[in-house]
Amino acid sequence: MMRDYYKILNVLPSASEEEIKSSYRVLARRYHPDLSAEKESAEKFRLVQEAYETLSNKKKRNDKIFSENKAKEFRKKYYAYQTASRMYERRKNSDFSNQAKNYQHIQKMREEALKRKEALKKKEKEENSFFINFIKRIPNYFSSLKEKSEQKKKEVKIFQIDITLADAIFGNTKSFSLKSDEKKIATSLRIPAGTKIGQTFKVNQHG
Repeated sequence: MMRDYYKILNVLPSASEEEIKSSYRVLARRYHPDLSAEKESAEKFRLVQEAYETLSNKKKRNDKIFSENKAKEFRKKYYAYQTASRMYERRKNSDFSNQAKNYQHIQKMREEALKRKEALKKKEKEENSFFINFIKRIPNYFSSLKEKSEQKKKEVKIFQIDITLADAIFGNTKSFSLKSDEKKIATSLRIPAGTKIGQTFKVNQHG
């Protein structure tokens, strides 16, 4: 570490040779081991001597100024480098953090897209299954309708009754019995006025 000789001699960097010499004499007398009672007087006297030898010599003084300027320039560059490095590290960490967040966001979007896709597949499968089952049931439905129609046809029975001319012209109600499944069923038929020969009517076989 470079010593600040100007500070040791208690002078400004712009001090003249006479000012440096005058300050040196005062300090040398103060810290001289034979004259000072201070414990560190010998070390301080040595530093005063070293400072004066450097600053009183123009070449050494110029070299020191040059070295100090170099040191200042170096420190300035070093601090700038340190600052840039810290900023780079913070930015890199920030970028990495942002990349991690973006990656997590993208992963979440992919997962949600896959879930929607699976849900659509499931819904489509259910709809197809319903449609297929519906198609399968159509023949059974029509077959059932056909069976019911044939059953009704089988249940239809034709009976013939005799009516008078007056009944056909003016209408009347005739009571009679029907035989169905070995059973006799009493029923009646209202003959409307104007009935024609051979006209048929539906009769309730359950009375």
